[in-house]
Amino acid sequence: PVDNPIPDDLQERIDKLEESKKIFIAIPTLGGIVPWLAANLIRWSHDPRHEVKIRFIENILPLDAARSQARKEFLEGDYDYLFFIDNDIVPPVETMHNLIWANKDIIGATCFSMKAQDGEYFPYPVTLKYNEEKKYVVYYGQGIEEVDAIGGACIMIKRKVLETIERPWEFQYHRDGTLELVGDFDFCQKCQENGFKIFVNFSLLI
Repeated sequence: PVDNPIPDDLQERIDKLEESKKIFIAIPTLGGIVPWLAANLIRWSHDPRHEVKIRFIENILPLDAARSQARKEFLEGDYDYLFFIDNDIVPPVETMHNLIWANKDIIGATCFSMKAQDGEYFPYPVTLKYNEEKKYVVYYGQGIEEVDAIGGACIMIKRKVLETIERPWEFQYHRDGTLELVGDFDFCQKCQENGFKIFVNFSLLI
């Protein structure tokens, strides 16, 4: 006979999920969102498992300032997670709960951007790992895996991360004024410097 057939780590995650979480959903926008994202926001706001606040961060540029405004309002409440969603993406309806279920400090879904090579454009996932030269390269994985950087289009962040890092998002520039690092990747570097790990769920395709 087995006294506890459920593995300890899984039971711990189940116990944590039995507690209702307070989620602050922040959507940076210049005035609109895609309709299917709006539909998901309505569904999530009525999820009986969690308490959800939806906040549109409107007309704040650049993006790092919008993200910092969301962090400020998030920390003024007693929320457990800050959930960033860009206004032009459509996440699967199970995205919010699946990212909470993972119980990671920082975790995102798989978002795509467009990349140009030899005059042709193609989508690639904004999920990056360092190569041997300590440079970011695109990484393709499966399930939930640790990475070195992800974009901020669909990312769930625990409160302790944002309490630890005072200025999480800053664009970094070369001396000549050209862009060196976008704010989302600067955030990932600061997280790693403070001992936080970054994960992505490759099964959640945006």
